[in-house]
Amino acid sequence: MISIYHQAEELTRQVIESFYHQDSNNLIQKLHPDVTWIGAADGQCIKGYEQVCEYIKNFDVPRCDILKKEFQVVANSDEIFIVAGCMKVAASQGRGEILGAVQRITLIWKTEGQKFKLLHFHVSNPIESQKNNERFSHSMGTETYEYVKKLLSQNRSRLIAYGKHDRTYVIRLGCQKTH
Repeated sequence: MISIYHQAEELTRQVIESFYHQDSNNLIQKLHPDVTWIGAADGQCIKGYEQVCEYIKNFDVPRCDILKKEFQVVANSDEIFIVAGCMKVAASQGRGEILGAVQRITLIWKTEGQKFKLLHFHVSNPIESQKNNERFSHSMGTETYEYVKKLLSQNRSRLIAYGKHDRTYVIRLGCQKTH
């Protein structure tokens, strides 16, 4: 039997993954009527079920892979579970952006009978990753994309990239002549 702590951590993983895979329904189904959403940019302090639902449905987030995640219950009472964590997300979906960003999260779950309801959702990004009141770090993704295009145009024989599980990859470009 799964412990109630692990259940809160697992629900956190599920709603985060579904949100970043552009399936907001899983998240919306778990919202408490008095939910509060606090995001990283200006204006991202939203209260109430209807307002948070509307915000989530209109959130312009590209599909992201979650490369690294750590979630754990950091405090609880009889009805409240606070799950905090850190994750690295990466996005690249033909929108002219490549993005790898660290995000910190805090979710507060309230139990109602046997069900968990999301009472509070807070996500923050490193301060330098968002510009001009962006809801998501699109400018950083666009800048990274342009930088990679520039590197590819410099007639390089290889690129070094960092990927999942802190692995380093060497990407060989084009054909190399052998004599």
